[in-house]
Amino acid sequence: MSLNHEQSLRNRHTRTATSELRPATRAVAFLALLTGVLYLRALAEHLLGMLQTNNLGPEDWLTPVFLIVGSIGLLLVWRHEALGGLVALLSGLVLAIGDHSAQGRYHWLVAFLYSSPFLVAGLMCLLCWRRRRSTDSGL
Repeated sequence: MSLNHEQSLRNRHTRTATSELRPATRAVAFLALLTGVLYLRALAEHLLGMLQTNNLGPEDWLTPVFLIVGSIGLLLVWRHEALGGLVALLSGLVLAIGDHSAQGRYHWLVAFLYSSPFLVAGLMCLLCWRRRRSTDSGL
């Protein structure tokens, strides 16, 4: 087999793997977006109750703000895969760090549960973007 033929087969396999990864990535991003919306709904009720009692501090806005930012990042994935993935990943990291510092007993578990949809979807989007980019350049 010639070298060009082997490289052609390898490129075809990489393109197929990339094309199979994209729908899975989009599905995970969509599920993470739905999870973010559900989190926001639950937090909105909690924040409205705290607003009525004037018991709301600046640190209480951290989780809802970064849930919104992460959700916006997941919406960006449909147009700008790398940017949306990066925004989702970074907001997931901020959520994990913020929730970890605010929690008591099961702090790592809670931090992971809140941030995992954004971390996983963001990583998958960046991976998909990177693989597509390397396939397009022929590497």
